[in-house]
Amino acid sequence: TNKASMRLLQLQRCSAAWRRRHGPARRCASTRSHSTLEETIEALQRGATTSQQVVQACLGRMAASRHLNAFVTETPEKALEAARRSDARRAAGRTLGPMDGIPIAVKDNFCTEGLETTCSSAMLVGFKPPYTATTIARLQAQGAVVVGKTRLDEFGMGSLGLNAIDCPTLNPCQHHEVGAVHIGSTVCATVSSPIERFGEACLGTDASELEIALG
Repeated sequence: TNKASMRLLQLQRCSAAWRRRHGPARRCASTRSHSTLEETIEALQRGATTSQQVVQACLGRMAASRHLNAFVTETPEKALEAARRSDARRAAGRTLGPMDGIPIAVKDNFCTEGLETTCSSAMLVGFKPPYTATTIARLQAQGAVVVGKTRLDEFGMGSLGLNAIDCPTLNPCQHHEVGAVHIGSTVCATVSSPIERFGEACLGTDASELEIALG
C-alpha cells in the first residue's frame, strides 16, 4: 500500500510538472474517425476492403504510436501473412467466420505458441509457450489476426499501469498520464482518439474476470 501511494504521488508530481511546461493537456477528439468492428466486418463481407488493407492500417497506427508503450510485442510479418491467407479464403468463398481477417491485439498474459509471452515481467523475457491459450486459439480458428501483445502491470499485479517490464503505458488522450489500470494497454489499443486504434478488437483481463473490449 505504501509503495502504491508513493507511485501515485510520483505520478501526480510528474503530471503537475508536465502541465507547467506544456499547459493543459489535449483531450481526445469526441467524434469517431474510424469504423466500428461491425462496420469493418461488413466492409470485408461486401468486398469494400481486404484483410490485408485493414491489418496494414492497424500496423501503421501501431508504428506511429509506439511512444504510448501499448505493446510489448508486435507481430507485423505474421499478421500480414495471416491476412493474406484470410483474403485467399474469402476469395474462394471459404471464410471461417465473421472474425476472419479481423486484426486483434491480445494482452501479454495470454499464452501464444511460439510467440514471446512475458506478462510484462523480466522473469519471462524470451519465454515462448508450447501452446496457445484456448481463448486465443478459438479466435484464430475463426480467422482473427493477432497483430501484437499489449503491456500490463507485471503479472497483472498493479493498479496504475506503472509496474510493466520497462515502462508504463501512456494515456492516448493525455500523454503525460498513464493508462490508469493494468488493462490500460488494452484500452489504449481500442480507444477512439486522434491516433485511432491499433486493432479492431482487443482481448484483455481485469483482476477477477475476463473481458473483451470491442471498438
